[in-house]
Amino acid sequence: MGEWDSSKTPRAVIRRTIKAAAATALEGTGARRLLSAVRRRNVGGVRVQFIAWHRIVPDFEGMRGKVIPGLLTSTRTFDRQLAWLGQNYRFATIPEALEVLSGNRRSDRDLCVLTFDDGYADFLEHAVPILRKHRAPGIIYVPTGFVETGIPLLHDRLYRVLRLAAQRNLAVREIGGGPLVTAALEDALRGDVIWALERLLETRPRELCLQVAQALESCLEVDPAETLVDSSLLTWEELRAVRAAGFEVGAHTVDHACLPNESAAEVERQLRLSRETFREKLGEDVLDFAYPNGWYSRGAIRALIRGGYRSAVTTEDRPNRLGEDPYTLKRKCVWEFTSRGLGGFSAAVNACNFDDTLGQLGISSWVHGERPDAVGTVGASRGEEAGGAPSERAASSGSA
Repeated sequence: MGEWDSSKTPRAVIRRTIKAAAATALEGTGARRLLSAVRRRNVGGVRVQFIAWHRIVPDFEGMRGKVIPGLLTSTRTFDRQLAWLGQNYRFATIPEALEVLSGNRRSDRDLCVLTFDDGYADFLEHAVPILRKHRAPGIIYVPTGFVETGIPLLHDRLYRVLRLAAQRNLAVREIGGGPLVTAALEDALRGDVIWALERLLETRPRELCLQVAQALESCLEVDPAETLVDSSLLTWEELRAVRAAGFEVGAHTVDHACLPNESAAEVERQLRLSRETFREKLGEDVLDFAYPNGWYSRGAIRALIRGGYRSAVTTEDRPNRLGEDPYTLKRKCVWEFTSRGLGGFSAAVNACNFDDTLGQLGISSWVHGERPDAVGTVGASRGEEAGGAPSERAASSGSA
């Protein structure tokens, strides 16, 4: 297992070069706008985009060496992204978007819904002021089990110890934790740090991933709470401040559990307790949901409907069409490099990525979010079947 920096691998540099050249040509010739018009017609006359960020930070370069890089967007880039979106779309709330997608409401402009995953504290400190500057609504999806518990999100926790294990060239036999932990690590550590992280989360139930983290922390003598130094989370008081500022809060399970990896009973528990906790702490019903890692299943959708949820967003980077299923809403995950060319921020790359022009031409790919129910509980192994290298998926969409 080795260290990872997506920006420095030869393949990543080649891909960025191709995308930057294509974006410059598409923007310069006006082809992007033409392709946007074609997409608008094909989806039913109006585009409804859902965009997802994770963390908005002042210093991207300083933070990328500490946490998962694909979760980060700098405040400067975020400001420029919102400026472009505000010029080309009308910012909308989820109810407004659902009304248009259902055909019950017409819009003379394309719509854009701004979403944020995982409940990081930098949302209130850094994202909210920029959102207010652009008069943009937004929703933050929060896993309730991490609010004021002193426990970091599992993907941040795993990333930290996997990196430390790589730096120390730790062998699986040194880690311990039992046969299931050993098997999971032997499978995951065939690749780099992001491969290992994605592999564990995608193919194993949350409880086993937690055991892996604990085994590594014990072996490395690491306190998991130290992860919160660079990845702090919103408190209930801060979430109430988010609501008071006019922004929505959505559900993201209790434990950030990837629902297709869990039993039917656990899926029901995650969805029920999440809403109950929000009702108790915020005094309101939460109706909108984001699938952790963007992965969903037919069973999860049925559980959401039974639980009274109104909508659910995936991380499938595809267009939403009129009549779209409100429980499989397509969403584009973005980060710093979504808007970066070869020499920093690129207006052309930014425009072509947000408009999905590169995707229309097959230059960018998307990953299917639907999974079989309870894949992790039967030991299924799906890493290579999902399409694309796991390290690329995590780099471009984050691991959450």
